[in-house]
Amino acid sequence: AVNELLTELFPRALIVTPNRFEAERIVGHEIRSLEDAREAAREIHERYGPEAVIVKGGHLEEEKAVDVLFYRGRLYELKSPRLEGCTHGTGCSFSAAITANIALGKDLLTAVRTAKKFIELAIDFGNRIGHGSCPVNHIAWMEIPAERWRMYETMRACLDELLDVLRKHVDLIPEVGINMAYALPRRYVRGPEDFLALEGRITKGVGRPVFSGEVKFGASRHLARALLRYMESFPEYRCVLNVRYSEDLIGKLERAGLRVSFYDRREEPEEIKAKEGATVPWGIGVAIERSKGRPDVIYHLGDWGKEPMVLIFGKDPFDVLKKLRKVLKDEDD
Repeated sequence: AVNELLTELFPRALIVTPNRFEAERIVGHEIRSLEDAREAAREIHERYGPEAVIVKGGHLEEEKAVDVLFYRGRLYELKSPRLEGCTHGTGCSFSAAITANIALGKDLLTAVRTAKKFIELAIDFGNRIGHGSCPVNHIAWMEIPAERWRMYETMRACLDELLDVLRKHVDLIPEVGINMAYALPRRYVRGPEDFLALEGRITKGVGRPVFSGEVKFGASRHLARALLRYMESFPEYRCVLNVRYSEDLIGKLERAGLRVSFYDRREEPEEIKAKEGATVPWGIGVAIERSKGRPDVIYHLGDWGKEPMVLIFGKDPFDVLKKLRKVLKDEDD
């Protein structure tokens, strides 16, 4: 079968994509380095006739994963970082992505480069299921940008309603302002850049809320840290809103049937204080442990130079707003 593959199919192929071990079988000698991969790609083209040859570099002992492409007499090196994600199905998905992009009318080089980006995401956000090597995530390429747009539209719509609420309850705005953070699904979260938030926050004007910024990813590191820690325990709850602390508000939250917990910054261990950005995740963890269940609300009473604050968590912006409205309903009535 190998002979038929090489003598019947390869001459008809636009591109072939062997990995290191497959290429060694084809050319009959070891491939240990990038230079070996370059020679093998050229040799496969000259011996068997496919128009383009990629010798994939995932198994080469290089700092980066370097795929070597021989196409129309030129060699190209396509580099990517080595990823610790899932790799089962990488080769099939990569070649299928090249084929799909060529079918869309892209030239071969563009098709290969696009497929390379596709497979990087598929590996990085692989489906960590089953035993052994876990499978790549084919839909990450589409799902992440689609979800980012859906989140943006949801946040914008909710922001308009939140501002309407705050016009009647300006006292909810703390001195530092109000922000809302909304995270990508937990499997896609890597850092603050994966959290949608309000650039510039909602501040208090003369008797009214003021928001002059934009809804942007990466606009709040502070709330992102709080929400990320919360999502480690409750991954379906992807949104949080901060409002001004008052004893009266805490009482209303509890009477509305919401589970309320807290943490005390004065109890923060010295080793946590010494680490930049560690206070909030520590506090959220303490409050969750104290709650003996999933808290809807977490507050703290501040510290030197730190304003007391209330955080309301929910599955999405409208879920958070629903909880806030539940508390304010009696006042509005």
